[in-house]
Formats: sequence, C-alpha cells, structure tokens
Amino acid sequence: MTAIARKIVDLSGDTKITTNVDVLSEIFNHPDLKDKQVCVVSITGTFRQGKSFLLNFLLRYLNLKYKSKSLSSEKWLSADGGDLSGFAWRCGSERHTTGILMWSEIFLAKLPSNKEVAIVLMDTQGTFDNKTTRHHCAAIFAISTLISSVQIYNLRNQINQADLEHLECFSGYGQLAMDQSSREAPFQNLCFLIRDWQYPFEASYGTEGGQHYLGQFLNAAEQPEELRKQNENIKRLFKNINCCLLPHPGGKVATNPSFQGQLEEISEEFLQTVEAFVPSILAPEKLVPKTVNGETIKLGDLAHFIQSYCQNFMNDDIPKLESMYMATSTAHYKVVLTEAQQLYQNTMNLLVNETSDILADVNLQAHHTLKKSEAIDYVKSKNIMGDEEIKRASLAKLSHDLDEMFLSYKKLNQIKIQRKKDLDKFNNDLQSTKQQFDNKLENYQGIIKQQASTIEQYCKTQQELQQQVGNLVNQVNNRPKEQTMQSSNPCALRIVNLDGTRKITTDLQVLEQLFQQPQIKDKQVCVVSITGTFRQGKSFLLNFLLRYLDLKYKKKISVDKNWLSVGDSKLTGFEWRSGKERHTVGILIWSEIFLAELPSGEEIAIILLDTQGTFDNKTTKQHCAAVFAISTLISSVQIYNLKNQISQSDLEHMECFSGYGQLIAGQNSSEAPFQNVCFLIRDWQCPYENPYGVRGGRNYLEEFLDAPGQPHELRKQNANIRSLFKKINCFLLPHPGRKVATEISFRGELQDVSSEFVESVEELAPFLLSPENLVPKTVNGQRIKVGDLVHFVQSYCEHFMTGDLPKLESMFLATSAAHHSAVLAEAESQYKVSMDSLVEQAEALEESHLEAQHKLLKAEAVKFFQSKNMMGDDEMKKACEAKLSQSIENSFVEYRKVNSMKLEKERQRKEFGEKLKKTENEFHNKFEQQREKYDNIVEQQQSVISEAQKAQSELQNNVKDLQNQIDDLQRNEGDPILKGIAEIVQGATNVVAGVVTSPFRRLFK
Repeated sequence: MTAIARKIVDLSGDTKITTNVDVLSEIFNHPDLKDKQVCVVSITGTFRQGKSFLLNFLLRYLNLKYKSKSLSSEKWLSADGGDLSGFAWRCGSERHTTGILMWSEIFLAKLPSNKEVAIVLMDTQGTFDNKTTRHHCAAIFAISTLISSVQIYNLRNQINQADLEHLECFSGYGQLAMDQSSREAPFQNLCFLIRDWQYPFEASYGTEGGQHYLGQFLNAAEQPEELRKQNENIKRLFKNINCCLLPHPGGKVATNPSFQGQLEEISEEFLQTVEAFVPSILAPEKLVPKTVNGETIKLGDLAHFIQSYCQNFMNDDIPKLESMYMATSTAHYKVVLTEAQQLYQNTMNLLVNETSDILADVNLQAHHTLKKSEAIDYVKSKNIMGDEEIKRASLAKLSHDLDEMFLSYKKLNQIKIQRKKDLDKFNNDLQSTKQQFDNKLENYQGIIKQQASTIEQYCKTQQELQQQVGNLVNQVNNRPKEQTMQSSNPCALRIVNLDGTRKITTDLQVLEQLFQQPQIKDKQVCVVSITGTFRQGKSFLLNFLLRYLDLKYKKKISVDKNWLSVGDSKLTGFEWRSGKERHTVGILIWSEIFLAELPSGEEIAIILLDTQGTFDNKTTKQHCAAVFAISTLISSVQIYNLKNQISQSDLEHMECFSGYGQLIAGQNSSEAPFQNVCFLIRDWQCPYENPYGVRGGRNYLEEFLDAPGQPHELRKQNANIRSLFKKINCFLLPHPGRKVATEISFRGELQDVSSEFVESVEELAPFLLSPENLVPKTVNGQRIKVGDLVHFVQSYCEHFMTGDLPKLESMFLATSAAHHSAVLAEAESQYKVSMDSLVEQAEALEESHLEAQHKLLKAEAVKFFQSKNMMGDDEMKKACEAKLSQSIENSFVEYRKVNSMKLEKERQRKEFGEKLKKTENEFHNKFEQQREKYDNIVEQQQSVISEAQKAQSELQNNVKDLQNQIDDLQRNEGDPILKGIAEIVQGATNVVAGVVTSPFRRLFK
C-alpha cells in the first residue's frame, strides 16, 4: 500500500479535539514494530510558512537512508531523485494542513548501540490562522511537542520575543497535560529552524551559524529581567535546544503557483543547507528515542499517550488561553474591582463593627444599596481596557461579590441585634423579678423598692480611608543626540526615547524647535508613521515615502507613475542597516516638515515618523506596547508593517497595543479613537490570488477578516480592531530582491531593488501622500495644528509613566496567573465552606478549638493547591501559595470575630442569668426579713384585738343585764332613781366603747 499522510488528531466541526483511534491502532500496533523504541520528529509554527514542504526533504532522506538504503554520500539531494513528494502542500494564503498528520510509513533505523528504533514523521496545523482559536492553536502545538522527541519550531526570517512567548506558553500548556513528577526538563529536543535567513554575513547558514545566532539572541547583554526569565524558562522546558539557519528557497518556490516540488527550481544554496541540516536530525547517531518521565517508550505505547494528551486538553482543568488584549483587560478590571470593593468595605466596616450602633435591617440594606452603587460608579468612572462585554461581566461580578460581602455584614449586625435582645430580656426579667417582689410586699407598708441596673451602650468610632498620591516622575532625556537641529541637512531626530532605566522620555527641545516654527505651527498636520516587528525594513520603506515628498512638495516636480526614476539613484534619509540587531530605538521624526495643498486649497504640513520595532530581545512587552501606542496616537495614518501575510497573532498585538493607546487617549465618544491604518504586507507570496498593490490588499484583508466559519473569539477580535480605526486599508508589496535582503553591501541603490517592488512602491506613496489622500490629524474629532503636537506627544509619554495603566504580561504569565488564581479561589472556597459550617452552628466554639480547626482546614487548602498541576514556575507558585495563606488568615480574622461575638453573647447571657438569680435571691432574703418583721407586727395586732374583743364581750353582757333591769323599771317612768340608773347605763356604754377602741389606738399610735 502506498504510504500517505494520515490524520491522527483533528479539530472537529464543534472545535473539539479528537483522535482517530483506528489510524493510531493501525500505525502503532504493527506486530513487527510495536515493541521497538521510537523517534518522533514533528514540525510546528505559524501557518503558511512551508512546514509540509520542508518535511518532504526529511521524508526523502528517510527513504534513501533507511528504506532503499541507497544513500552513499552527503550529496543526497539531486534532480535525479525526482520531484519532492509526500506530505501535501500548496501555494496560497489559506491554511492547508489541519490537526496533526503522521506519515503512515514507519522507518526502521539502527542506533550506534545496535538497537533498532522506529522513526515517525509528524506534520501539524500552523498556528494563528483566521479560523482557529488561540486555545486550539496551543493544544495542537502542545500535543505535537508532547508526542515528539524532536520538535522543529519553524520561523520566518528571525527569532523574536513574540515567537518565544508563544513557545513558552504553548509548551507550558503541554506541561499541564502530562503526568510528570520529576524535576528534569519535561520535553526533549527543540530545533529553531529559521527560514529565509537574511544575514549570512553575521551568522552563516546551517546549524553552526544557527547555534551562534541562538546563543546571541537568548543571552543578549542588558536584557530586561522579564525577557531574561522568559528565555530561561524556555531553556528549562527542553533538554536540548539548537538552531539552523536556512536561506530563501527561491522566487519560483515562494510565488509560483505551478511549483510542484521540482528540485531544479529550488535555489542551490537552499538545497546545500538542507542536505546538511536533515542528517543533523535523522542520521543514526543523531536520532533521539522518545522518553516519558525519563523512561524510553515503545512505538505501541504512543497510541495511549496521544489519546491521553488529547483527552486532557478537553478537561476543564486546562485554563482558557485568553488573547493578550483580553488577559490585560481582565487584569486591569481585577485591579479596579479590588479598589471598588475596598471602598465599599471601608464604609461598611465603619457602619458594622463591635462598637458601632445597631442598625435596623432596612437601614443596613439602604446603606448597602448606596455604597454598592458608589462602588459600581467608581468602576464606571475609570478608563479601563476592554469592550462592553468585559465591562458588563466585570460589573456583574462586582455586584455579586458586594452582595456576598453584605451577607457577612448582615450576619454581624444580626448577632449585635440578638445580643441587644438578650440584654433587653435580662432587663425585662430583672424588672419582672422586682415587680414580683413589690407585689409580694404590697399588703405591707414600708416596702423598700429597688431600682433596676442598666448596661452602657458601646461608643461609636470612625475610620477614614487615606488616598495615597504618587510622586510625579521628572522625565529627562540625557542621551546625546547623534544629529541635532543645527545640522545643515535634514535628518531623523529622536523625539521619544527609552532610556537606560527603561523610562519613556521626550525631547522637549526638539519638539518645540520642530513644531513651533512660525511658518508651520498654525497649519493643519498629517502625521504618517510606521510600526511593526523589528528588522522588517520599516526605515528602508520610509525613505521611498521621503523621496516622494521631496519630489512632490519640496521640488514641486510633477510626478507620474514612474516617479522613482527621477533624481538620485540612491535612497537616503532615515538610517537603516542590514543585520539581525535592532537599529531604530524610540520614535524618530524627519526634521524637514513638508507643506502640501489640499484639494480644498488649505495648506497642510506632512510629518514622517519612524518607530522602534517590537519584540526585539532587549525591550519589554510593556515598552513595545508604549512605543506602538504612542505612534498610533500621534499619527493620522499608521502603517502596520508585516512580513508575508497577516496572522491572528499580528492582530492580537495590534488590538492590545492600540487598546493601550485608547486608555491614554481617554476618549469618551462612540467614534473610533484612531484614524487610518494601512496593513503593509511585505514579501507577499501569493500575487496569483491577490495582486500586488492596494486593490489586492483590500481584497486580501476583507477575505482574512471576514473568513466564513470563524470562531466567535476571532470574529470578536477582528470586529474590535475595526472599531479602533476610522478607516482600514491594506497594501501588498513584493520581495525587494536578494541584494536588498541579504547583502551587507547594499546601500540603497535603486538598481539593486527588484522592478516589481519599485513599481509597487510607486503606487504606494501616492496612495498615502498625494493631496487627495492626505489625512489631517484630529483629536476627539477636532483637527489640530502642528504646534499642538508638542503638548500631545508630551502628554501621551507622561501618561505612560504616571498613568493608571495595567501591566502587560506575556501570554504565558497571564495564563499562568489566571490558572493559579482559579485554583487559589477553589482552595479558598473549600476552606470557607468548611469554616462556614463550623461558625454558623448555634453554639460558639472555644477559641482554641476554632484555632485548631482553622489550622487543619488551612493545611488542607494549601495541600489542595500544591497538588494541582499548573502553568508557571516555582516562583509564581510560591507567591500564589503565600497569597492563599494570607487570604485564609484574613478570612480567619473575620471568622474569629463572628465567633468572638457569639462567645461574648453566650458569656453575657450566662452573666445575665447569674445576676438575675443573685438578684432574685437578694430580693427573696430581703422579702423574708421584711416578712418576719411584719409578721411580728401582725401577731401583736392580733393579740391586742383578741384582748379588746374579750373586754367588749364582758361589757356587752353587763350592759345586757342593766338593760333588762331598765326594762323592768320602765313602768316607774319619771322616777328620779330610774333617771340616775339610765345615766349609769349610758356611762357604762361609753366605758365599753372606750375599752374596745383603746387597744387599737395604742396599736396604731
């Protein structure tokens, strides 16, 4: 059966990662091969960079060396062997390979140790096309790295820090998917393969020059700590790292759609370099057997590992890979949300604490609603990177978090209310006991009434949050200028610089001398700037624009479509040089300002700006963003200089860096914050799809941004870029020719520049700079004057030094930080759930028991955190672990506060009970004493009453006898004797009355 490339890993229609189990089983379980050691060689990198084409050279070597065994010399590449074939490739701007493909034929080689090893070739989908999310780019890259024993990282022209950032992040993703416990490098061999290397005069083609170049790039002097750490992390990820420099394969290979692998159409230089490179990977003594955790595995084991790795990438534990823009926006919102939460907490802490007044639930709710609204307004007032969707999600999260915080304040207030109820109950019980005492003594006189005691209320205290004010940074540019305003000839002058301390400074003297010239300061101004990755020919290109301006507006020469043939045959102006090291630093301005007349008859000044390229190995991402953003803010036309094609990675950088500029612009209007941008695609290789120039460029740009089947993430990113600029264009430029690209002797001679390139540039300059195409600079919709630029340039630079801007992390650090934060939140949540269940019990815990439970649960949370396999280095993990520990301790302070209030409530309840019992006893004793006293009085009263009753009874008997006698003598009425007797009876009656009442008088006297 004919060998072919078989797909083993795919992104299915719903963007899930799937494996072709049947193909894996068929290839890896061959009875004659499955128990052999295996060497897996894979290639990865940006899409449309010739990976599949390169693999076919490896395939030819394997066929000659290990299958037909006909390789007899180092010269194994010749036209006699036929055209290149094997892995399918095609010319064009659209992606071709999708998923991961494996050559179905396994080659057997014998190692120097005499052991046989199976050799597997893998091809991978290129990264950053316009139909694949960043997460799936990372997954394909990572799975390829996990499977391979030799990973070829395919790059165009040079290494830049953005390439290393992607390598670090995607390989870090792979590290998450593997089950590794050892401390050694998780991956095996990595080979940087630099295609179309342009500086053989600095580092020669091949592996020797590659090693020299790689060492210089990774270990450059004066690297910022951020880049040094990134480079060290990459070294830590791989056991061996090497590099090979390949020349350009030739114009027919790059731009001819009819090229079908004919070796005679490939440049001899390229073939010679490939002939030396391939054996450096596939010769018997260079083969690298695949290992996992230090153990050599067999071919038959690969199926299991591939399935396992793919399954791991579908696991929710793998963090979502955000774009740089999204990650920075999220981090920026996180900072501002924390500030808003702190403002809310500061006020609520004053309202609800151990010494504050008790609030009714309705009043507390009202305070919460007010302070929550103020916190949300605080966030809304901030100028934060991010779109409306991020803003809505962040505000929703803030609202939810503040509501959660309010529950804690409500709980504390409820405890205080309950404690007040307990106090009131004690006072009521005390009053009731007193009332009972009063009631018992109600029938007695002289009861001594008691007064109930009261408890003083807590005093109210207040705390005020103090706002810290930062010191203004005085920016001074002390660097000597290579050229000055006093120079007799126009020249490039630096107006924005990154000085030795990495500060962004402006040259006020140059700004004022240029922009305050009397003849131009009140003119409208068109500012044309160029930006993009370093060493991509930006300064070289600007000199064509400079030539056009000089001819058109200074010398007033009528220019036609062949205007480059007029004047000097050598380009001059902005300095440029060949070589791999960066040249332009900061932002430079051409000291001569040109005046043009608009179709309206108004005059306008034209300014050209050159900018430092991004992603060199001595400039942090933060400062790359600053230079890019300031350039975009100053310009009315920004040229975004790209090589070969647009990739989603280019759009990601543009989105993020322009978003930085948007923060500084502080624009509140709904219109686009920036004016015109022109994607300038250099070395365009597909003129048969879209022709060179603006027409082909517009068509290509539209096709790329509006490709059907785009994931939501990419559609959103592309829409955001469109919203940033009022007008977006694209221009396709051909390659300028070999002499321009690779010869150190080139000094701008136009005869050395390819005619195709010259013709395209003759179209480009008028497209940007002819009177009808000039774009006056506006700020917030208002046209500004040349003289105004002094203020704006200074203001923008100062904002970068003193403004409230988020730190721009690498993709790896941002994803690692997000991953650590997610696991940290999960660990903290576990702690809080357990502590909530303890503290919310009816009975308070003893302090010692609560402390012990806290330590136990904290240890469990930390252990959970430590058990997780996360992106990032040990330093980040330790920092997050310390943050987790501190956060748990802060939470414990609140738990202890709640528990202490419950303990205090129980203590008071117990104390009140004891006081109540003591008071009841005191009242009882006093009552008994009073009762004994009054009982004695009552006994005396009863004795006197008894005596009086006895005397009264005797007298009543005597009176009765006398009355009888009187009745007998009534017949003798008028008898003096009877009258005397009646008087005696009356006297006796009075005596009886006196006898009865006198004891009572004596008793109550």
